[in-house]
Amino acid sequence: DKESDITFTIFDLLGRRIKEERIIKQTLGVHLYSIIPDLEFPTGVYTIRMTTNSGNALQRFVIFD
Repeated sequence: DKESDITFTIFDLLGRRIKEERIIKQTLGVHLYSIIPDLEFPTGVYTIRMTTNSGNALQRFVIFD
């Protein structure tokens, strides 16, 4: 049974860290997470990075009014 810590980090277009959420000791497999920010994001382009013990994944997303 393999476990990994997972960190989700959201950056704005200028590279500033907007939000970070950490999940400790997640088991191997497919999981679904919903990250609901404490604050409202203004219209713009953002990047979310998922970091695990085995690597990183990046995805861009856009928020419209």
